[in-house]
Amino acid sequence: NQKQNHAPLLMIHGCATRSRNESLWCMNQLERVPLKTRIPALVRWMQGYIPNRDLLIVGFWTDWLCLDKVLEAAIASTEPRSVILVDPDPDETLEAKSPTLWKWAKERTNFIHIRSSGDTFLEELRWRVS
Repeated sequence: NQKQNHAPLLMIHGCATRSRNESLWCMNQLERVPLKTRIPALVRWMQGYIPNRDLLIVGFWTDWLCLDKVLEAAIASTEPRSVILVDPDPDETLEAKSPTLWKWAKERTNFIHIRSSGDTFLEELRWRVS
């Protein structure tokens, strides 16, 4: 609830610098502490924060079913102002990987799919913003 000089950035992914118990790697972790309690808190935060905001997602669709399930719970009931998805895969591949997330993005938001690698997109974004 404090004014910030920057837009919030939420990164959700595995991390090489955190312990295995602090990063989501497999479905079994969703039933064990600490993720069993931390993920529902994150879901509630996202559901309250995402509505009426622009959402930039880089590399959103994954082959990790556990991550897609967490994201579905967190955002499928939200309505951001817009969703910009950066992923090199074609629409059909993204839809096949995560039908629920694809339907949410296509039907409930102003949706833009930029077919680019995350590395390329983020490098250009940093150059333009810096």
